[in-house]
Amino acid sequence: MKTCTKCKEGKPFDGFHKSKTGKYGLHSQCILCRKKQVLEKKSHYHEYYESYRKSLTEEQLEKRRASGRKSKKNNPAKYAAKEMRRKAIRLQATPSWSNKKIIDDYYLRAACWSKLSGEQFEVDHIVPLKSKFVCGLHCETNLRIISGRENRVKGNRYWPGMSEPEPLK
Repeated sequence: MKTCTKCKEGKPFDGFHKSKTGKYGLHSQCILCRKKQVLEKKSHYHEYYESYRKSLTEEQLEKRRASGRKSKKNNPAKYAAKEMRRKAIRLQATPSWSNKKIIDDYYLRAACWSKLSGEQFEVDHIVPLKSKFVCGLHCETNLRIISGRENRVKGNRYWPGMSEPEPLK
């Protein structure tokens, strides 16, 4: 039994999240109190953000949107890497040992190649992040730069050791 520091109730150990620093290796607050605290914090941030947005004029909002669009247009590699990182995290496909700088460099090189050649180049996951048969990782050893057309043909149906996909007609 352990006593929660917030609600002051004695609860079994499995009523507390694990912690590296807490007594018995457990958090000081029970799971229910910690959930309540997190929800209150999220609510506070949401209220603050909404009040901030309401304080801006439509002109200020449009100026911020235009700035974001301009930044996205001027830094396509940065935004492509960010979007793929978000997708990989959602799929839980990014291992802790992956090198973010090398991954970002792939997206930067693909954007440069596209700009210089006039042809669209994309960063491809050699083993797809998600397919019916296999799920790859979002790490530097599973990336390569190929043309956009090749990437569409490949889809998420091909990986090493599998026969080449049929070309588009």
